[in-house]
Amino acid sequence: MSLPTPSAPPTENPFDLLPNLPALDNTFGAVLLGTFLSLILYGMTLHQSYRYFRMFPSDKTWLKVVVCTTILLETIHMVLCCHVCYFYLVTNYFNPTALLFGSWSIKLLLICSGGIIIVSQSFFAWRVFLVGPRYKVLVFVAMTLLIGELAFFAAATIETFIIPTFAGFEHLTWLISTGSAMAVTADLLLTSVLIVTLHRSRTGIKRTDSIIDLLILYAISTGLLTGIFNILSFLFTVLYSDNLIYVAFAVIVTKLYANTLLVA
Repeated sequence: MSLPTPSAPPTENPFDLLPNLPALDNTFGAVLLGTFLSLILYGMTLHQSYRYFRMFPSDKTWLKVVVCTTILLETIHMVLCCHVCYFYLVTNYFNPTALLFGSWSIKLLLICSGGIIIVSQSFFAWRVFLVGPRYKVLVFVAMTLLIGELAFFAAATIETFIIPTFAGFEHLTWLISTGSAMAVTADLLLTSVLIVTLHRSRTGIKRTDSIIDLLILYAISTGLLTGIFNILSFLFTVLYSDNLIYVAFAVIVTKLYANTLLVA
């Protein structure tokens, strides 16, 4: 009769001894998803830029400067987004304390976004002024809002370098939401003026009116797209300032501004 073999002591899972990491779905997970989509839009921006320089080599120098400036800022913005994801999700993948502090790249995202927005919208403001000079006061108001948006984003950027933690910055997210609200208002103002001006340009000639209707549809679609993402970024900044979902929407809308500029 054989003796029963003693059962082996249960082996402990070494990972049970490690500290639990916080869920990242609504923080850096959201930023990662926003970066994925932004990379696609950035590729479209590069393709649009290539086609622009191939198809319009005789454009005015200042227009080429606007396009080159947009590409440069978009590239810097994309590098910052990639660094944010790599820093938090790879370099510090098992360092929970790093999640409490803002890296230099995530701090610079905001001011870079503000620069792209004001470059893009300044071009649209100039175009609206040419099409409807009678609305120059409204164009001036829109430009004032855009400058205010950049100022609030700059102030928020400075505060992020003064306050190192995300939790400490929560009470100052109103700087971001105010800047986003100014950008949304400027978008709405410029788009409305352009639509009204184009509508009043209808001549009754079917061919001409069809072109004008197409331009109106384009103005609505481009303004609506950036407006929706700006509003989403604004709402999440106000309602959910304790996570980073608003950053994901802000990253995406920055790319959309460049796309709409190059489509124009």
